[in-house]
Amino acid sequence: MNALWLHFSRHSAVWTTPNHSACVLLVGLTIEISMMFAVAGVLLAKVLPEDKKTKILGIPNRWFFTISFSIFFVFIEVILNQWGVLVWAYPWWNWPNVWLIILIGYMPYMIFSFWVHDMESMKKKIAVVAGMWGIVIVCLVLFMGILKWI
Repeated sequence: MNALWLHFSRHSAVWTTPNHSACVLLVGLTIEISMMFAVAGVLLAKVLPEDKKTKILGIPNRWFFTISFSIFFVFIEVILNQWGVLVWAYPWWNWPNVWLIILIGYMPYMIFSFWVHDMESMKKKIAVVAGMWGIVIVCLVLFMGILKWI
């Protein structure tokens, strides 16, 4: 979506990274960011209480961790932005307007991750994750391979 935004806006992607990376995979996506999400997924799975009904500070634990980790990850992004290793070109996706990054950038990732984590069977988990990968592959083939938009 970020690369498509760049293609259609002809100005900038919503977030970009300077070319100071071991490997830039797509616009705004480096190997470092991909590894961060991989590690974050393991971390998030490890901190979740086994009982989905457990509350933390009166909030259902899945929502507590969704909100708190989204805020924490955006805090890290603000630091990276200040260091010049993560670039935000739009005022609505930039400091101090970080609420959109929390709501659109991280919360869907966490909600989806927790939803898959809480599924009863491994078969369902594999099917959902495989379906997500299928969507990604179709989009890459279409937008990168056929249309050459990204």
